[in-house]
Amino acid sequence: MSSMLSAVLVLPGIAVLTDIYVDKANPNCVAATGSQAAPFCTIQQALGVAANGDTIRVAPGTYVENLTWPVRNVELVGTAGAAVTIVDGNGAGSVVVIPVGATATIDGVTLSNGTATVGAGVFSQGTLTLRNSTVSGNLSQAAYYAAGAGVRSQGDLTLINSTISGNTMFAGYGYGCGLFATGGDVTLTGSRIENNRIFGPQPRGAGLSVRQASSLTITNCTVSGNRFSCCLQGGDGAGAWVWATPLVVNGSTFSGNYNSNIFGGGLFASDCNPVTLRNSTFSGNTGAGLMVQALIGPPSPATVLNCTIVNNTSIFGAAGFVNFANGAAQVRNTLIAGNLNLANAPEDLGGTFHSLGHNLIGGSGSATGFTNGVLGDQVGVVNPGIAPLANNGGLTQTHALLSGSPAVNAGDPAVFEPFDQRGVPRVAGVADIGAFEGALPVSYCTAGLSSNFCVPLISSTGTASASAASGFTLAVAGVPGLRQGLILYGVDNTGFTPAPWGNGSSFLCIKPPVQRTALQSSGGTSNLCDGAFSLDWNAFRAANPAALGAPFAAGDIVYAQGWYRDPPTSKGTGLSNALQFVVDP
Repeated sequence: MSSMLSAVLVLPGIAVLTDIYVDKANPNCVAATGSQAAPFCTIQQALGVAANGDTIRVAPGTYVENLTWPVRNVELVGTAGAAVTIVDGNGAGSVVVIPVGATATIDGVTLSNGTATVGAGVFSQGTLTLRNSTVSGNLSQAAYYAAGAGVRSQGDLTLINSTISGNTMFAGYGYGCGLFATGGDVTLTGSRIENNRIFGPQPRGAGLSVRQASSLTITNCTVSGNRFSCCLQGGDGAGAWVWATPLVVNGSTFSGNYNSNIFGGGLFASDCNPVTLRNSTFSGNTGAGLMVQALIGPPSPATVLNCTIVNNTSIFGAAGFVNFANGAAQVRNTLIAGNLNLANAPEDLGGTFHSLGHNLIGGSGSATGFTNGVLGDQVGVVNPGIAPLANNGGLTQTHALLSGSPAVNAGDPAVFEPFDQRGVPRVAGVADIGAFEGALPVSYCTAGLSSNFCVPLISSTGTASASAASGFTLAVAGVPGLRQGLILYGVDNTGFTPAPWGNGSSFLCIKPPVQRTALQSSGGTSNLCDGAFSLDWNAFRAANPAALGAPFAAGDIVYAQGWYRDPPTSKGTGLSNALQFVVDP
């Protein structure tokens, strides 16, 4: 229900609303009341009458406005999404200004063409959530200092499934062209910060810059293609520059960010205590992939777990992971290789490290902390056996491990991140090194007992592939002889609990819908458990482009189970155990 304040602000003849509607195409703006039948023609008009807790629903269109938020909790929703719901600042200041004490949620909207020294897209001094939105094409410029051409936040900030891209900054000291935040908790989830650019001699964070915030948590995000265009001395952290802020990065990729200096092409974390990086990839950044340092305050060593740091370059020295913190960086199950210095020579590490075991290291240079053969570490690996950075499933790009990679099954057999960067489960005893888990097929669920006491079990040989026309066989053995059966599969077991299959001991272990394959005979001998049937899943996929899950992509997870006729049971059929496998390229 709207507050009393709403009644004070409502103009004569305008009803008090919980949902307020805006549509610039309304042919009778003079008679607009904000109702669905008579929507306002401007967003600012709706903001002017919105009460605490109201939602403003905006129809598709380009709204040329510079918005000021009320000091209340108000949500703005583009009803048709960000691609067709645009607020254009017309180069006349910040697109959105959120004052102290205001709470703003912006969902499904693009904010563009703002121009301001700070916060050209959004200047927030309150609490801001951006969801399913885009902040792009905004400009900040100043002779001395500028911050946040895309977003400038001084309070709590949350980005969910949003993009900050293509923003530009010209400044002597430019901070966070895409995003600049200070103070409050900053949480970025499932979002992209890419192709933002700073022109000027002393830049910090072309993608994002966070300083002296309460915390920064980056989960399932991409920070890519951000760059400095400046003098030879360069700046700090082309992808991300973080200072004096506790930092956690999980399941994210920093790639293709450009910094002519040594100080963190991908991520530069200074005086951040603690720094924890899990299941993340740093690839193809210029100016080193990752740098951690401590200049003031207590030691701030980083903890790096199951990460992949490859193919980065630097003109000054170590190009993979540079640790200048007051303490040894702790590293476990991490792949750091193929990073090149100015002489195009392998130089993956700089500084002091403490191995927690099972790392794959290329050229360690003068760095200390890793010894080949000790604690399961592999040092001096020339070829880590990785595929190019690609979409291998999940929300971010990763480097798949090639067949025969020394990282395969070489991780700590007992201590590892339970899922890889894509969300694929790791398997105790055979976990891989790095952010990508090759994920051998995993058996799950319990096989049912047939009416004649057979226990059919499903297994596999070969490699499931999104492109190969053969080479991955699913086989069910121990089936009652001379029975009809088949293999079925599903592609989404999210939230599914295996369900009893009739009154017997079998369980359906695949969440519907399921794909049935061709019926076949188990062979063998009646009343014995010597029957079997099999399926080349790659061949089935190739021959059935309209089957469930098609077209498959690398990283997709599939769940398979054997089904067979068993007339004496309550359902007349039985089920094997189940197999989970991951599709390779």
